Amino acid sequence: MNSKGQIVSVEYILIIALLFFILVYVMIPMIGKSIDASMDISKVSDAKVAAQEIAHALDVVYSNGPGAKRTVTVYVPDTTNLTVSGNNVTLQVTCSDGPHNVTTFTQYNFTNIPLTNVPPIQLNKGWNTVVVEWPIGGSITISKV
Repeated sequence: MNSKGQIVSVEYILIIALLFFILVYVMIPMIGKSIDASMDISKVSDAKVAAQEIAHALDVVYSNGPGAKRTVTVYVPDTTNLTVSGNNVTLQVTCSDGPHNVTTFTQYNFTNIPLTNVPPIQLNKGWNTVVVEWPIGGSITISKV
């Protein structure tokens, strides 16, 4: 091969290497953002399922009346606080862009129903057992076991 052919080959290699580095420079942040978005969707989905399970337990206990008790085991993606207000059951999830409240609704509005004023209940990351109980002569309580 002559020197002119070798120079052209080196130029092609440099151009291909430059394009490769540009591609990597653009693709890595895009892949990272898509992974973060997928993780956020998974966390919010898990929190939504947990909130719905607890809301359903509240509805079942209220429907069954005094003496009813319901125990549910829920998966929570982050350590969070469970709050119940009116007919809202809320969990807060930390996503890549900050905290998000995940709220679901109960069938009944617990503002005028005998629901013990529920302070935020801390649920740890992972599986948690939550008990919703309406003792005879008392009011509905929510507790973590």
